[in-house]
Amino acid sequence: MRFVNIVTTIFLIMLCILYSPSYAIGKTISLHKAVNESKVKVEISGLGGSTGDTILLQIKRLIPLTMQLSITPGSVFKSESGKVQDMVFARIKGERMGDRKYRPSSKIVLTDNANHSYIVEAYCLDFHKSNPGKNDTFILTAPDKKTAKILKAGNEQSLGIAAIQSAIWIDRANISDSELTRRFPVSNVDLKAAHKLIESIKGKSSSQGFKVNNSVCMSSTPSACSVINL
Repeated sequence: MRFVNIVTTIFLIMLCILYSPSYAIGKTISLHKAVNESKVKVEISGLGGSTGDTILLQIKRLIPLTMQLSITPGSVFKSESGKVQDMVFARIKGERMGDRKYRPSSKIVLTDNANHSYIVEAYCLDFHKSNPGKNDTFILTAPDKKTAKILKAGNEQSLGIAAIQSAIWIDRANISDSELTRRFPVSNVDLKAAHKLIESIKGKSSSQGFKVNNSVCMSSTPSACSVINL
């Protein structure tokens, strides 16, 4: 009987350690893995525009465990309708606290069973499609390695979002400068920087970890796109 009590006590202690926030919060897992393992539920939608703070993640944990989640740079948010541009993940900006406010954070932290909304900085991938709107939804898919290189190099060169977005579109769609400037308000300086950015990543291996400027394009179409600071 005493042996049974000892085993039961040890088992209960291990459960307490496993599910204690202090234990769980120290380990970061990818959002992709957490979704695949049914640890969290996530809904991904657009906020309007092509560039900047344009994606909203609504996340709820499905297990009683405090979790710290990350997203791999370059991960693609694939349009469920296929009618609007896919988006590429740049970084987590923070937890949404209102229509125009968020609490800055580079990680997603879930400590309760409530729904949490996070603002994500992202860039459009498909120049010839429309920009996502608030009613457009996405699914999280694997990273695009080439675009991840562009994002990382753009950050290392301290480029603005217009130059980085231009580099992504030029690289993927092979568009001319005149075609790009007819639809997207990019300066000559940023346009030259975009071309240099593309050249700079040739021959380099893929890598992760970066941050970009705090700006957002609020237009629903590239032709009317304007960048504003939050």
